[in-house]
Amino acid sequence: MVPAAIAWDSIAQVVNLILLVFVVYKLLRKPAGDLVSKRQEDVASSLEAAEARLQEAEKKLAEYQARMNSAEEEAKAILERAEQAGKDASQRILEEAAQEAERLLQRAKVDAEMEREKALAAVRAQILQTAAQTAHQLVRDNLTREDQERLNRKFISEVGNQV
Repeated sequence: MVPAAIAWDSIAQVVNLILLVFVVYKLLRKPAGDLVSKRQEDVASSLEAAEARLQEAEKKLAEYQARMNSAEEEAKAILERAEQAGKDASQRILEEAAQEAERLLQRAKVDAEMEREKALAAVRAQILQTAAQTAHQLVRDNLTREDQERLNRKFISEVGNQV
């Protein structure tokens, strides 16, 4: 008989367990369902928020990349302008230097010509002075008193005619 008591005991325990599960199910189904439903909504809301943040981040990333590309293009343009300005300045400096060299060359030519003229004038003056001294010496040594009087009369008559 003991086995029959065990069987009824086991059956009572199983029935109790089923009743307990049924009562717990009935009592906790709505709150647990609400809890699960709320948790699902929270997870869905978090996923949506994460998706929105991801889209915003992707949008900002695209915006930053566009800014970076724009900045790189602007930097290239600035470098090209600076390089061109440097080339222009270099060309201008070279042209100015060539013009200055030409001016200096022309001035040197003018100065050389002036020095040449001065030297020629000095040589001419020296030649004239030497010739005058030599002529004076020759006239003094070879001129007689009659020749000197004749030259004086001629000089006076020429000066008188010019006045």
